[in-house]
Amino acid sequence: PWPAQAHALNTIGPPNLNPGLGRPCRRMLATSTADRLPDPHSVSATLDVVTSRAIIERLEARGRDDVFRNTFLSYFPELHRCERVLEVGCGTGVVARALAADPAFRGRVHGVDQSDMFIGVARELADAEGVGDRVQFLKGDASDIGASGSSSYDAIIMHTLLSHVEDPSKVLASARSLAQGGSTKLIVMDGDYGSLTYAHQDDPTFGRSMDVALKDATFAQPDVMRNLPALLASTGWTLEASSANCVSEVGASASYWVSFAQAYMPRVKSSGMIDAANVDAWWDCQQRSIASGTFFAHAVYYTMIARASL
Repeated sequence: PWPAQAHALNTIGPPNLNPGLGRPCRRMLATSTADRLPDPHSVSATLDVVTSRAIIERLEARGRDDVFRNTFLSYFPELHRCERVLEVGCGTGVVARALAADPAFRGRVHGVDQSDMFIGVARELADAEGVGDRVQFLKGDASDIGASGSSSYDAIIMHTLLSHVEDPSKVLASARSLAQGGSTKLIVMDGDYGSLTYAHQDDPTFGRSMDVALKDATFAQPDVMRNLPALLASTGWTLEASSANCVSEVGASASYWVSFAQAYMPRVKSSGMIDAANVDAWWDCQQRSIASGTFFAHAVYYTMIARASL
């Protein structure tokens, strides 16, 4: 299903060609850079149905991946004693539904997202999973959360949200308006996508060019976690703790970084940063590295916990 989904995420360019494993890798050079495409997650409220469904498929597939699930299960103990939790930019509710289903969590979860389609799917899946009475999904803008009718919360989650918004400061300030000074927790988990890299032994220099192209074609704010301590301080939050998790896949088994590449390679093609033939040859090399047990990809993800300043 991934190549079809990847084509839907790329509403301009051609589908992923997925060449065979046996083709030798050739030297590849980046082409001139064109204007960056809009981050599809930042404009999810205006996407067509086909593209929205493709993103929904990726969100749910990612939510079943153990690598990704560990990025939120690791901070759930911080929420077990909370009565009211808000997830901003909840998408299809993967994190909110998982928290509602956690037997150690006794509270209620609200999820807010700007996409009607995402919210509809989130509600359906919550009911199907038996947690519909403990989680509520509302349409709302992350930069103006109060307009969705939300009230104060014990904790607010932003899970892989800030890397996709145009103005992280505005989103953080909006969340602060729903917080109780000195008590409300903010949990932000996102990738430092400047650390994103795939091994490319045949041409390491081009490999780094492809790393940068994937980052720039996918994320509105790829370096937001590097700037987050300063952003928190300027929007009424006090940083209390941080932790890092190297999300890596090495050898013959890979899922998370394979699906990431398949979903977003077409955006690299459409952006004009690297021509389509070179992207396809890079993917051919990645496939052969999995087959030979020499695959390597990683990025560092950070979880930062802050509290509303008094």
